[in-house]
Amino acid sequence: MEKRDAKKEFITAFWKLYEKKSIEKISVRELCLAAGYNRTTFYTHYDNIYHLLEEAVEELFTPLKTAIESAEDIGALLQGRAVEAIFSSYFPQRLKYVELLMKGDHYFLLSDKIKACILSILKTRARMNEKDMAEARLAVTYHISAVMGVLRSWFMSGKRISEKDILQTVFNISARGVFPFMKEKAEKYGF
Repeated sequence: MEKRDAKKEFITAFWKLYEKKSIEKISVRELCLAAGYNRTTFYTHYDNIYHLLEEAVEELFTPLKTAIESAEDIGALLQGRAVEAIFSSYFPQRLKYVELLMKGDHYFLLSDKIKACILSILKTRARMNEKDMAEARLAVTYHISAVMGVLRSWFMSGKRISEKDILQTVFNISARGVFPFMKEKAEKYGF
């Protein structure tokens, strides 16, 4: 007899339900039916639906966290191309779930995990003084919030440009800055 993985099956059932309705409308009963387990099994693993959401996001984030943490050069990681490479290898396999998060009210969960991961790396590897760390925290918060905001906008608008193009656009804005990027567009289109 094959052993079942209840946590994995609850997460799979959660994503299927979350695709159709907001988390507030997903009941534990409905989730248990979809996963094929009883409420006791659910509560053995999770305190509530929001705890399951956290676990689902953590599972979604783990490969990205591994890629970020394994980057040898933190300076290169923060300069863009490494981030672009990490994201381009990460997002295509998980695009459906990332899209569900980005279109929902819980898009910040993934963003917060990315920020915390990068800040943790900076804290342990860079050994910055308190002022520089505070400034780095602001810069990471600004940048990751901006990138995730762009990705959210892309998902919400129906992904009007390709994955490759959105990643290239994010890289171009990140590498050159938003004002030079907008100046280039303004000059190109004469506004």
